[in-house]
Amino acid sequence: MRKSISSLSIACFACLAGLTSREALAAFGGPDGFGYYFIDQAHGTVYNYVDITATGVMLGNGDDVLVAAMNLGAPFTFYGNVVTQVRPSTNGFITSTTGTSSDFSNDCPLPIVAGGGGFRIAALHDDLISTVRYQYFDEVAAAGVGYPGETAGISVFQWNGEFFPAGGGDAVSFEAILFHDDFSILTMVEQDTNGGSSSTMGIQNGNASIGLNYTCNAAGDVIPGVTAVLYTLTPPMIPPDSDCCTASPTGTPGCLDAACEAAVCGIDPFCCDTAWDGICADESAQLCAICAMCGDGVVGVGEECDGDGMGLAGETATCDADCTAAACGDMVVNATAGEACDDGMETATCNVDCTAAMCGDTVVNTTAGETCDDGGRSATCNADCTAVSCGDGVLNAAAGEECDDAGESATCDADCTNSMCGDGLANATAGEECDDAGESKGCDDDCTLATCGDGTLNATAGEECDDGNTDDGDGCSVDCMEEAEPGSTGGDESTGTDTGLETGADETAGTSGNADTGATSMGPGPDTLSAGDDDSSGGRDTDTDTSGVLPPTDGCSCSTPEPGGGRGMPWSVLALLGLGALRRRRRS
Repeated sequence: MRKSISSLSIACFACLAGLTSREALAAFGGPDGFGYYFIDQAHGTVYNYVDITATGVMLGNGDDVLVAAMNLGAPFTFYGNVVTQVRPSTNGFITSTTGTSSDFSNDCPLPIVAGGGGFRIAALHDDLISTVRYQYFDEVAAAGVGYPGETAGISVFQWNGEFFPAGGGDAVSFEAILFHDDFSILTMVEQDTNGGSSSTMGIQNGNASIGLNYTCNAAGDVIPGVTAVLYTLTPPMIPPDSDCCTASPTGTPGCLDAACEAAVCGIDPFCCDTAWDGICADESAQLCAICAMCGDGVVGVGEECDGDGMGLAGETATCDADCTAAACGDMVVNATAGEACDDGMETATCNVDCTAAMCGDTVVNTTAGETCDDGGRSATCNADCTAVSCGDGVLNAAAGEECDDAGESATCDADCTNSMCGDGLANATAGEECDDAGESKGCDDDCTLATCGDGTLNATAGEECDDGNTDDGDGCSVDCMEEAEPGSTGGDESTGTDTGLETGADETAGTSGNADTGATSMGPGPDTLSAGDDDSSGGRDTDTDTSGVLPPTDGCSCSTPEPGGGRGMPWSVLALLGLGALRRRRRS
């Protein structure tokens, strides 16, 4: 049965995580002149150490011991020659039956003419003091130790010991497994305190004309518990060197991402059969998420868009710079799409339509404090984007406001019209007591309350005159009615003569009354008027009567003065009667 790398379970790259030192010399190498390659753990060979210290047959032990020829469990072909017997050396190699030396000198690199001749399988050739054991596993037993499908079985050689000289504390253990199906060889190192610094690993033919060297006295090339080197005639799979997103620099098929490789090769087998070229890389950009590069103008996996999708990269009116479809509210500002901002929602600086928030832009932005926005002053919206309301302190002529002082002021009424006496709105701040849009019974035309004696004639209130006082005898009576001219009754107002007396008896009580005080005489009483007293002007002053009671005389004792102090009783009586009658008519 032909052994493939996969049948040896060496396709696992995860084992690289176990590296504790630098990687081995090379992941793979060869072929040599015969066609052998080596493939180590870095290229997929799996470390699967089979410990036979308790079950294997001890072939020899000690320092520089070459074991006598021993039979293999099954034939093994090596460099074209069928081998049934071999001779192991305690110094860490296997040779043919023609070999004659344990050869403690690990001359390298291979091939090299070695002491004692014969072919060499250098598992870990060095100057050792060791015990070498052997065990053959048939197909079933081989499967039991982790190597299934080996119909011809496997032969395991194992060395355990130390480096020369003895007692140095530098332990060593390693093994070589011969696969009798495809005649490959697997060597693994379990312990090596020297890390390969004085050792040789490799193979060569019987006359040392052809060989394949893995390591030669190179410290760090051997990693205990990790190093696993397979020598095989099957060409190794050349590892891809493309990251899938770019063409292979060496023209190697395949790429390093298995999922992407499978997707691309599924539609274009050339990429995995021949070479991963530029076309494969372009296909990966569309099929593989790892290669989707936003901004390359090609819509890739996970991208909603990319530029114009035809190779022209960059932001477009329909595609944001992050390769998502342009949409106001996606929190990506797309200037090409006309966005000035995009906060994902309305904010104090950004409108819901992705325009910059500004009073007067016709977009109501409540977050910015706007209650309206008509693009300017309107009948319902102020210039500062607040709703029109008389008394808001914002003059809005479009709403019919003549003024707005945020309330009544000396110049502005509460209804936002200019304050003016006669406008029908009483404005106390402007000093108005009333305003009936003109003169009324209760309001003068100067917007003060109508009152007789206020100096403002109010005909609507029934005033015939208003001289600013409530005195009688000055042409305008106490109730703002016009008084008759003094000369019309013979009375002399300038002299202080009182013509307001009524003569004759009261019609109901037989009393005489004084017109100025309204008192009546109920019969005889003391005379408080000196009939013969004259005032300084020579006339009798009847207003000095403090009681208002007429003297108990027959008729009226008052008279108007005559020149020289004489009395004219008849004329005075007639004057008094005429004036009394006039006042009764005015006050009736």
